[in-house]
Amino acid sequence: MSLANPFFRTTFSQEQRERLRAILQLRSAEETDPVAERLTDLLIFCNSAEIRRRQMSNVKQAKADLVRFQSAIRTMEVLLHTSPVALGSIPVPASARKRGGRMRWFAVERERRHIADRLCTQLREIADRTEKYLNNDELFRLSNLLPPAKLSKAQSTTEQVFLWPNLVEIWQDLGQAVGDTRNGRLKQLLELVHEVAHLSSPPESAVGSAVRRFRESTRKPAVSEL
Repeated sequence: MSLANPFFRTTFSQEQRERLRAILQLRSAEETDPVAERLTDLLIFCNSAEIRRRQMSNVKQAKADLVRFQSAIRTMEVLLHTSPVALGSIPVPASARKRGGRMRWFAVERERRHIADRLCTQLREIADRTEKYLNNDELFRLSNLLPPAKLSKAQSTTEQVFLWPNLVEIWQDLGQAVGDTRNGRLKQLLELVHEVAHLSSPPESAVGSAVRRFRESTRKPAVSEL
């Protein structure tokens, strides 16, 4: 499944934008359109998370793949440092090949070594990052858009883990009180976004679950740790 045929639809109709404006008590289309765009970005993200979740349904196998990936990276780094064949296979910019005579080969060789050094630095950073993810299941799941291991299958849908908490964050960013559901506008927002995404209507418990997940998400590792 791709963005061309998504699990989550993302397009707000004009009528849905008007309803969004009313729910959020905005004054104009100029205020509503940026919110609709942010919600669209959220739905695109949720589609990516759903694709990733389905592709990585076997977490044990995914970690085994990561181990093999890390091993390949380490091997590539060693070969770039030690193998003339590996170094000689690195393409160089045309500018390094334009010099005449013997200096042409000097320029090519020097540029290849510069490229190899930069590439090795990046490979080490990737390998170190994979090591961190292999040693920390929470970071591994967070970086791969997977639900926490502690959640049951029924609690770990993309809607519950990603869509609802982020809707509450958007709600709060717009100056609305989190947890104040007396007038039902937060529930109306969830229902509208589900409609836009072509999802079934959220259950009655959705608002409470969304607020709880939002508050829990503020205690998760920061993106800067990924």
